[in-house]
Amino acid sequence: MLEIVDSLDNLEGRVRHELMHVADQLNEKFQHKESLVPPEGTGAFRRYKYLWNVYIDSRLIKSGNPSYDTQDAREKEIAECYPELSEDLRKKCFDFLWGIESIDFEQISAMSYDLFSTFDELRSLAESHGEKQVTFETMEELKNYGN
Repeated sequence: MLEIVDSLDNLEGRVRHELMHVADQLNEKFQHKESLVPPEGTGAFRRYKYLWNVYIDSRLIKSGNPSYDTQDAREKEIAECYPELSEDLRKKCFDFLWGIESIDFEQISAMSYDLFSTFDELRSLAESHGEKQVTFETMEELKNYGN
């Protein structure tokens, strides 16, 4: 679903980003399935949106096009989605996510529930840090983690 553009700042980047959502949904290789979208209002839904947005913005930036957000902004945003992970592990996970060349919708959906479930490299990072992801049933739990 296209989000409403609430600002004219970076309009081209925002439009390109939203059109990439549409392009992904229409791409048979991406295998978009509405049934795999996590329930709204959950931590998994927030993470799903983040993961797909990182995948889109990384492709836009790598191709030399304007994106919705910068690489630095997306890297900072990971702390909102994974506050239970150490800063070092978040940085390494973000670098991996930013570098992904190709991912499908099923992988994004699975990773929204368990970031370390899909790629051996991410699982190894988590194991080497001795850290585990927390499941947040609601957005409030995610936002208030550690407070």
